Amino acid sequence: MPEYLESQKHLQSENYKQASLQLESCVNILKRVNQHETLGYTYLLKRLAYANLQSKNHEKAEQQLKECVDIMPKITHSNTNLVSAKRNLLLSYTQYDMVKANEYAESVIESVHEEDLPYDFGCILGNIKFFNGQIDEAKHVFKVALRKEPDQVLEG
Repeated sequence: MPEYLESQKHLQSENYKQASLQLESCVNILKRVNQHETLGYTYLLKRLAYANLQSKNHEKAEQQLKECVDIMPKITHSNTNLVSAKRNLLLSYTQYDMVKANEYAESVIESVHEEDLPYDFGCILGNIKFFNGQIDEAKHVFKVALRKEPDQVLEG
């Protein structure tokens, strides 16, 4: 898809608005050919959301990442892919709204058992709690994460 190649050039040169236009074109092409519930489509949405985050267009980025979260269970039963989509949305919130990040983190914890969350998700949640002044909760989340992958923390 030439639009995708063009978008990558714009992303590399940090021309995020032009990259967004090219990526929107790619997304629309996939919608027209009924490929809007595919991993390829969610990949393009994530790239588009990244470009929008860099352009400070947070509402659009949030909408695109929420669409990825909504689509993912329809196209895969892989817990890794499902959690990854939620992680991307959570990370986007940490770039511009820690209160919203905390609210979303709470909803994720309610929908997924804390023990089932991957190590890095726990670290993100711990940081959100810490930056929102919830020190005791941050410690708890970090301890759960450490029980999962202590070697990653100590080595990395």
